[in-house]
Amino acid sequence: MVSAATLYASDGRDANGNGLPDLHELDFQVLCGTPSFVVLTAWSDYQKDALGRETFLKRGHAIDTATGDVYDTLVPGDAAFTKTDHAPAFLHPSFPDPAAFYDIGVSWQADRVRFFMTLDGSEVTLWDLTDAAYVPLGPLTMIFNLWHPPSHWLPSSSAAAIPGHASSFSVDRAEWYGE
Repeated sequence: MVSAATLYASDGRDANGNGLPDLHELDFQVLCGTPSFVVLTAWSDYQKDALGRETFLKRGHAIDTATGDVYDTLVPGDAAFTKTDHAPAFLHPSFPDPAAFYDIGVSWQADRVRFFMTLDGSEVTLWDLTDAAYVPLGPLTMIFNLWHPPSHWLPSSSAAAIPGHASSFSVDRAEWYGE
């Protein structure tokens, strides 16, 4: 299972003229099978090749709070994560505490997106995406969901079994600041 806070928009417009509706999305996800992993993604569009295969214009970034290891998708649109760094600032072995709520956030500007979270009482920037090509443009809708992907993402990409029991995802509050 994956618990996710998502900012999303797909209104049917094709601002870049590639013949497909634009897809704008920012994701903040925790992998329930490996809950120390926080996965962040930024999507700004997708396209189809001559064979009809979809290619997403997206980037992914993940942090393992148990080790402080950092992972990134190295090829734009690819789902495969590669370990790219180790940052002691991301080492928070107490995350996630199942009895706690966490403040998470996304700060959007036209040319960058900053994902952050409060860990052990301090705000920590998890990812500062500065490549404007992957920054969604236009208003986004806030969505919270719990979903089941067909395969695990990290630390391996093996098949994910369907959960054998009911699952839940709780949100204490949501706030939106904008113009």
